Amino acid sequence: MAPMMMCPAHGLVSGETCVPGCFEPLQPYVEQTSPAPETCPAIGCGMPLPCPLHPVGDRDAGHREIAAYLAQPARQGSAESEVDGVALDFPWGRVAVPAQGLTVGRDFGDECGSEIEGFDNVSRRHAQISVEDGTIFVQDLDSTNGTTINGIPTIPRQRRPVADGDVLGFGAHLRVPVRSEKTLR
Repeated sequence: MAPMMMCPAHGLVSGETCVPGCFEPLQPYVEQTSPAPETCPAIGCGMPLPCPLHPVGDRDAGHREIAAYLAQPARQGSAESEVDGVALDFPWGRVAVPAQGLTVGRDFGDECGSEIEGFDNVSRRHAQISVEDGTIFVQDLDSTNGTTINGIPTIPRQRRPVADGDVLGFGAHLRVPVRSEKTLR
């Protein structure tokens, strides 16, 4: 039986390799007897402290941020290019998915928020979010650290449907809930 290994991006794996396309170094799994390293308390962030996006030690930061961005409208493009009621709830704010789709990645901060640059585990051109006939899709764009739907890795270049409330994972730390018209109100 192969020893259990730990991938920093995908967690516990069996064997010597992680999911296809993952290049994170594996380490032997050791059952933790001490508390896990502290992570950012901002809801949806989970980055190790000190977090580049949120004040260090501010345990209420996430709650204040969530309340603030839920109170403001989604970032908008031109009225004719918007898809009614589809958005992603990034840790720094809600971003509407335009009709032409949304590219998630460090080189696309103008689309998904410049704060994404703080997530060095997210590829420069990580994933594409699109909407066709009311169905929301995610497609990993051959990212280095993968895209997940509710923690399950996707296959690169394969479009996968996602539902309202699903949580998309980009790299090891960025988790983004999907919202549709039903839950945006």
